[in-house]
Amino acid sequence: MISFRRPEAARLAPLWKEMRRLWKYDPVRRHHMSQLEELRRGLLLDLCQVWVAWDDDPSGRSYLWIRPPHCLGIVATTLIPAEGALRITFAAGRSLTSWMRLAARRLEEFAAQHDCPRLQVFIRKGWLQELPVEWKSRPSITLHRDPELVVIHPSRNCQGMRNRYGSVRRQ
Repeated sequence: MISFRRPEAARLAPLWKEMRRLWKYDPVRRHHMSQLEELRRGLLLDLCQVWVAWDDDPSGRSYLWIRPPHCLGIVATTLIPAEGALRITFAAGRSLTSWMRLAARRLEEFAAQHDCPRLQVFIRKGWLQELPVEWKSRPSITLHRDPELVVIHPSRNCQGMRNRYGSVRRQ
């Protein structure tokens, strides 16, 4: 069964090996292994939240001659209370169709709990097709091209990234 959960920093250790494996085999993130450590530090310092798409019972073929993966996705979120926004970065993943809708629903609930009506979503161009249709058309959700940098610090200005990388939102 696939779940999308937000592990606490104290309970991250059992998941860490699988998360590193996913990051290592991701075509974009594998060149930036230090970002995974920065993400871990941000979680420990309570600067961000880390979400994990996890398969408790993986089946199918093994991946690159090793056992089937448990970790299917890593998503980083940062609350920006001053802007009333939640910044979401889809960092790494595989088998997107199996967990993307569940992730969208859980992230919307999390944003509502923290009074964040706006969502700033950083996602790869190819992953857009897996997002729910509602996310592509809602004005409170802004889609941005993934800058290949996991931004976890709320003090960094999202506006500068938008100008540099452009928006992938279709009008």
